[in-house]
Amino acid sequence: MGCATQARQTYKTFGDSDDYLTLYDSMRLTQDAGRDSTIREQSAAVRELRYMTKYEKERGKREMALRSLAFVAYFSDNGVVRDRAVSRLDLVVESFQYDDYLKLAVVHGLRDIVIGRTGYTKTSFLGLGDESEFSAADTDDREEALDDLIDWFPALPPYIQYRTVGAFKRILHNPAEGDKGVEADQKDWKAGLLDVIPDWLDDDEISPLIKRALVEIVHDRPDILAKWTADGKLPQPVLAMIEAVTERRRLYLGLGETEAVPESLRIVGDLVGQPPDVLATHLAAALNQQVFTPEIEDSEEGDDTVQPMQVPAELVFREFPETDAGRDEQEVVYEIVIRSLNLGMILDGENLAAKLTGLIQRSGTPWKLEKALELMVATLPSVVLREEDALELLDVLVQGVRTAPDETRSRLYLRALVRSRPYYMDAVNARLLALNPDLNVLARQRVVEWRASLRNPVLPVNQADFAESKRKWGRSPLEPPPGPEPHPSTYLTQRDGSIEQPEEIEIPEELGENDGQNN
Repeated sequence: MGCATQARQTYKTFGDSDDYLTLYDSMRLTQDAGRDSTIREQSAAVRELRYMTKYEKERGKREMALRSLAFVAYFSDNGVVRDRAVSRLDLVVESFQYDDYLKLAVVHGLRDIVIGRTGYTKTSFLGLGDESEFSAADTDDREEALDDLIDWFPALPPYIQYRTVGAFKRILHNPAEGDKGVEADQKDWKAGLLDVIPDWLDDDEISPLIKRALVEIVHDRPDILAKWTADGKLPQPVLAMIEAVTERRRLYLGLGETEAVPESLRIVGDLVGQPPDVLATHLAAALNQQVFTPEIEDSEEGDDTVQPMQVPAELVFREFPETDAGRDEQEVVYEIVIRSLNLGMILDGENLAAKLTGLIQRSGTPWKLEKALELMVATLPSVVLREEDALELLDVLVQGVRTAPDETRSRLYLRALVRSRPYYMDAVNARLLALNPDLNVLARQRVVEWRASLRNPVLPVNQADFAESKRKWGRSPLEPPPGPEPHPSTYLTQRDGSIEQPEEIEIPEELGENDGQNN
């Protein structure tokens, strides 16, 4: 092996080992070789990585190779090497022969390069450099990565488009990096992205669901929304989406202004079936209006008759039309309901576990499955509160991991199972142990990362909680505390500390930043 290139050694390592850390370390050396080594080493790196992204049978190893190929495409200092790497990325994104999980790996890899979060440190193939200092690609290369994402976006499959909108949101909200030159370049990149979004909003081939997601990523920028609508060229449905965001901000931005909810919409159940724009404007405020009714504000501490804040189950457990408008409505409803449940409300209704099981089993597309599983995890406090048996629900997740038609959906099921662990620790641990032999190497690593990121479960918030919190803190538990990096769990975690804390697990920097989903 003395004459073998580093990339060839990595190829052999991937054939011999299933240990993630061994594979990770070997692939990092190939990244080094592809970045600034000799022409022979760089050419070998791109050749072996291209081969592995096409022919590697183990899905996790294939994804690791693809993320490394994306790294070489924008970090290499050799134009020919870069072109060969980018041409394979183009093929992965545009060809139906490559599964969605590989397309997502490309999207997330480029996102991380643009925001400078690849986890890569300044070393060289010869071992020179400061391994403690994180390294970003040159600013021109980061802009090129963003340009490629923008160019690919209109032709992406709908679910990949949906997830790419999330990547654009991360890019637009990426904080300044402390370097004035990079900061100025970032400002230009973001302006360029914002300038192209109206073209997508005017594209008949892009669904209303994606268009609303694009509008929502700048919901806090009324100046941008005003700029988009100034010339009046956008189609009327898009203008209505923007008006819904603008009106919501005008009515409900300030604390305690939920009395502005129109009288006809104050009963949450009356919102079922309303148009998506009405829901986007008023649904969250109608749910939160429970906070401000006099009987809640005047409730006595320790009043056992006070009920937890509730979300009507009929909002989500119903058939949404299989049309663009129906999917748009479902996206609006699920986003708001999931956010409310994650902040401590409960889902009202009986047989929640059985209803969730049916909902998941009927979710035929990756987008519908992702939403159903997010709803399931957010509803678990309500299931626990009602002392329902959720073992069948957990078994559905296990079956989904094993029998899903693609890696994307298998990873969605797996993440939902891990996120159920704080509520059903023994049952989930037993199922994860049984699943372990069936998981690929990267899926096993994701389980480790997801478990390490778990928080204590959120308790249902009742009316007495609001009265006590407003007396003590001057705000409700659903409002974030002041100061840096607020998180609702500051006020909503278990009070007695009886839930096991997540283990402290040392995790190496990933080849690409894990977005917490199924990348």
